[in-house]
Amino acid sequence: MKYIIVLFFIYLNVSGVDDEAGKILNRVEEKLAGINDYQADLEINIDVDFLEVPPAKGTLFFKKPDKMHFKSEKFALIPKEVFRFTPGKLFDGNFDSILAGTDTLDNRETWRIRIIPRDDSEGFFVADLWIDKEKDILLKVESKSQGRGNIDITFVYEEEFPLPTKMEFVFNISGAALPRAITKKFSEGGERNAPLPGKVSLLFRNYKVNEGIDDKIFTEE
Repeated sequence: MKYIIVLFFIYLNVSGVDDEAGKILNRVEEKLAGINDYQADLEINIDVDFLEVPPAKGTLFFKKPDKMHFKSEKFALIPKEVFRFTPGKLFDGNFDSILAGTDTLDNRETWRIRIIPRDDSEGFFVADLWIDKEKDILLKVESKSQGRGNIDITFVYEEEFPLPTKMEFVFNISGAALPRAITKKFSEGGERNAPLPGKVSLLFRNYKVNEGIDDKIFTEE
């Protein structure tokens, strides 16, 4: 059976209360602006107590502005919260951004920018972004939500384009935020509202960037 993984985008507002934060986010946007489409081999490894899922492999397709499709012969449904944030497209939403300081992350000097949504439709109430000062790429995200749990995401880059070769999600999601079918095994031995920890790794290989992708790809089941 073939399943489609849905990767959600968060759109960040670079015109918030902090002009310096907006300038930094604009530089990140400029690096991504030249990417019109891409496809990549994708391997997904899931390590969570409440899901028994073998590693999955397939091909990920993306096309501006927001078309995305994961093609695989065999895949399993996983919590959409894991994919709430990806670096594919940023900067066009209802957020305020604040320059919260500077940090050193894996021996790299970074800006730390805090984003705060102006309403509760995005599913979180605050997120911190760590952006490489030298390369203007996103290295880490920590997001917090009210009543749904927290997600930390790290990004590794090895390719010519500013697209990650690895994304790792470490999360602590409330069982109440997940379908009962997923949390049944967990809830038999504890409270369904208890936080459910886990980790998901996405490994990207063999990027093909700006080679054109037929729109028919995105209508496949």
